[in-house]
Amino acid sequence: MIRQRIRDVGDPAAMREVDDRFLAAIIREGGSQFGRSNAMPAWSMRLSDEQIRTVVAYMRALSAGGATGTPGRKETP
Repeated sequence: MIRQRIRDVGDPAAMREVDDRFLAAIIREGGSQFGRSNAMPAWSMRLSDEQIRTVVAYMRALSAGGATGTPGRKETP
């Protein structure tokens, strides 16, 4: 089995390829349920639907450049 590369949620082009329903489903059910990496666990037992929608909105903000101070990202002046 070929492992799929994990998408960069900060990349606008990559994020245009997926819709919010798909992102929410992956967060809710985990990556392995969709033939993706099992490194993404299911969060449905820990996050409410509203919290999952908030995570999706945050991911969209990252790809639009609207979120700052993201851990692991180098800020450029």
